Amino acid sequence: MKLLLFILMLLLGPTVMAQDAPVRTFAIEGQIGGTTSPHVKTLTKGQYLIPEKVGSGYGMLSKLRVEYYLPYTPISLKAGYEHEEWNFLDTNLGNDMEGVSLGVRCYPGKKLWGVQPYIGLDALYNFSGGSYAYSRDVASDRFGRVRYDGMVHIPHVSVAPIAGVDLYLFSCIALQLEYSCRLGLSRASVFQAQYNHQPEPFELRMRPIRHGFNVGLKIVFPFHFTAGDGVNLVQGILDILLNKPNDNYRYYR
Repeated sequence: MKLLLFILMLLLGPTVMAQDAPVRTFAIEGQIGGTTSPHVKTLTKGQYLIPEKVGSGYGMLSKLRVEYYLPYTPISLKAGYEHEEWNFLDTNLGNDMEGVSLGVRCYPGKKLWGVQPYIGLDALYNFSGGSYAYSRDVASDRFGRVRYDGMVHIPHVSVAPIAGVDLYLFSCIALQLEYSCRLGLSRASVFQAQYNHQPEPFELRMRPIRHGFNVGLKIVFPFHFTAGDGVNLVQGILDILLNKPNDNYRYYR
């Protein structure tokens, strides 16, 4: 076991040194994922109200950004384009938000075994923000026809605390996992909902808070391919070609 760990350290050593050295200048990343908005509160009290039947919002989230590393610091700056679909209350009441993002990242520790966590903060500007009146009927598989009337407030500006991790496949190529809590700087949206099977309507209040979950790919420049990358690539190809799927003694790197 000690010999195996020593060999792994030798393979990953060039990658760690290449990443920690102050030679990297910028990176390009693309991410895709989704958002949820579970912050739904019922305002009306009554015997016909069943709060657990109220769905949350959901939507797709995509990002394309450039990251600039500040020399000799664990800090980087990010800027790019984001597109977010936001559907309200599990219905087709929604809005597409697209705009620019500016952010900062901090990598608190050195990359160990190809893993580098980070935290950060983004400021998001949505070009299509504003207040919109909604009044429509929606078909629901669970509850039949539902009538929604209300005012939706789409934030122009949001801030988002970020937590994520870069999983380096090679010295300059990383798989990303990222979580963001997107806090919209606007008033809450308020709806009056009328279900066909209920004699009384009730009100819903949804705050402009969304939880984002993304996966992505990151390429760091100047791009280089180290000897350790070559060994890992060859070893990975040999693992695929020589090992059987049901081999109990297969070595997973």
